[in-house]
Amino acid sequence: MSEAGTDNGDDEIVTVNFKVTRSFLDEIEDTWRTRI
Repeated sequence: MSEAGTDNGDDEIVTVNFKVTRSFLDEIEDTWRTRI
């Protein structure tokens, strides 16, 4: 996965709501655990 960023230092915080299946969520969690 890539990281988002801006060069102007004027980052804005946004809230995003989305639904995923439990198996997809588990897969994402496993991926992030291996990166830490």
